[in-house]
Amino acid sequence: MSRLVAGFLSASCTILWKGLALAQGDEPAAEAWRNRPRVIPGDDGSTNESQPEAARRLAEEPGVDPADAALSLPRAILGVPRAVMYTVFLPVEGLLYVTGKYQIPERVIDFLYNDERNAAIIPYLSFLGGQGFTAGFSAFHGGLGKHDERISLSAKFGGRYTQSYDLGFEAPRVAGTIFSIDVGTRFEIEPRQNFWGYGPGPTQDGPLQEDIGPRQAHVKTIFQQQRGLVMLRPGFAVHDAVNIGVVGTLNHRKFDPRLDETQSEPSIAEVYDTAKLPGFDQGYSLIQMLADIRVDTRSPRGATNSGVLLEVMGGGVPPQGDFGYVHYGAAITGYIDLYGGDRVLLLHASHEAVLGEDDDIPFADMPRLGGPHRLRGYDLNRFRDEKTALVAIEYHYPVHEMVSASLFFEMGSVGRDYRVLIEPENYVFSGGGGLTFQTKEAKLFGFQIAGGDGVQFFFTTDPFDEFSKRGAEL
Repeated sequence: MSRLVAGFLSASCTILWKGLALAQGDEPAAEAWRNRPRVIPGDDGSTNESQPEAARRLAEEPGVDPADAALSLPRAILGVPRAVMYTVFLPVEGLLYVTGKYQIPERVIDFLYNDERNAAIIPYLSFLGGQGFTAGFSAFHGGLGKHDERISLSAKFGGRYTQSYDLGFEAPRVAGTIFSIDVGTRFEIEPRQNFWGYGPGPTQDGPLQEDIGPRQAHVKTIFQQQRGLVMLRPGFAVHDAVNIGVVGTLNHRKFDPRLDETQSEPSIAEVYDTAKLPGFDQGYSLIQMLADIRVDTRSPRGATNSGVLLEVMGGGVPPQGDFGYVHYGAAITGYIDLYGGDRVLLLHASHEAVLGEDDDIPFADMPRLGGPHRLRGYDLNRFRDEKTALVAIEYHYPVHEMVSASLFFEMGSVGRDYRVLIEPENYVFSGGGGLTFQTKEAKLFGFQIAGGDGVQFFFTTDPFDEFSKRGAEL
């Protein structure tokens, strides 16, 4: 054992001494060994150089691939939008990375919601092309009783609204029965409602004559509106997905043609004879009664990929003073899962109509197209007449765990009767795309760009929930 230890120490000292000697330059490097000839296996010992002229030529010179040649122009053309899209979405990609890394949605939900997740106070921010930004808040409490009773409150300011307040109560299973009841009340002041007259047709620069009627020209004008609304809907469930009810509304409206100095469009009174616009000069208060059927088989509710949403309603305004008319409509949206539950095709069709003479129908109650819910490539309420129709196709696909993209195309028409409604020259078209931010349980918010009569930008959550805001819109 002692001999092994002595040998190990002797070898270690020798190696250390040699290393110090080399470091101090006491022992010259073996230059001859360093510069020895190197022979590559299989070589003849000479310098291994490649002579291009000695290389064996290909049996056939490579030609131009026809597919590459055909794709060169499309690649060059599409390269520009590809670079633009990459640049535009680069901040979004960074935001998503930070959002996922620090679990921002979960932290925000924890802050805004109570522990049971049935009550919250949520900040509200939206943008609508031609109207601007609207800010406010919405609050709800869904734990008031044992049967999912819910109360909600919202307040909004700016943009479309000078001020807007909404209070609602829902009881989907009254005392645990199949009966339901919805109650809502709303007050709002809108400083810049749009009016282009009745019927289809392109926007005109000015009136054809003074004091024209609503069917004589399509000039963009602005007016102010103040409205109060009370809505009551008792109903009952015949199935988990089917509900039948009756909707009663009391709608009070007052109008004002005056504008502030910041608005460039003419006042409605500068173009149209307001005496020819039913309800404008005196305002009105009307009661409307509608029967409706709602069928909702969508699943899941957060990122819907299957099912159908169908709503059918009919009724009208009984004769009250100068007004009275029939009102009916239907909307259906189908969700088709194309692949994997996150590539979804949406097919949508809707129709809304009123029956009566023009003088019997308030101008503000005419069915309308335009805005984030109906024909997104056009300004809010761009078209209005007794009959409206809209069809749309939309494709959703994933771009991130929390983000889905959409592409859509829409076609709509308005008319005084069905003959005008279906005339091909009266069709208008809209298309675009957007991003929807969502969790597995719910949609958070969406941003869309649409082209039609110009370019429209807006935030939206569900543009196909056609009649969900019927009480607020009509």
